Amino acid sequence: MNSSIQIVTHPINTELKEKEYSFFKHIPDKNIIDLEFVEVFESSNLLYKGFIKNGNRYGYGKEFYENEGYYEGFFKDGLRHGQGTLFYHDGTTYSGSFEFDKFSGHGTYIVNKNKYIGNFQNNKFNGPGTYTYANGDIIKGSFINDFLEGYGTFISDRKSTRLNS
Repeated sequence: MNSSIQIVTHPINTELKEKEYSFFKHIPDKNIIDLEFVEVFESSNLLYKGFIKNGNRYGYGKEFYENEGYYEGFFKDGLRHGQGTLFYHDGTTYSGSFEFDKFSGHGTYIVNKNKYIGNFQNNKFNGPGTYTYANGDIIKGSFINDFLEGYGTFISDRKSTRLNS
């Protein structure tokens, strides 16, 4: 099957700003001058809606992934960069800071009712964080590459224990 990409560019005017307020509220008027507001389709599926600059996703937008979910947040040079939320079809979410398409900085990651709140680097838990299991048990401490490093605290409704990894 041969599919084609269609880009619909919308003139930035007062009517568009009112209709698409959720996008424009994130971009100061003085910065809009270098941007275009577009919708990108493949066949009839919306792939991206938001701003572009020099042909790349830039500023605030929504990107849709076939059978995977979508991202809503900021882009820079075509990559997820800045604050945003990534929603997966299975219910997994990441909300927080992105740096050049990777989880980086502070964020919240939820998968299978387990939740990590803390720092990330290169898509991994890195730095201080709290991991809460679906059953309510909690691990607090410092993580390196997804693993607890050094001392931490394990908390449950049954007991609280100091951990050493």
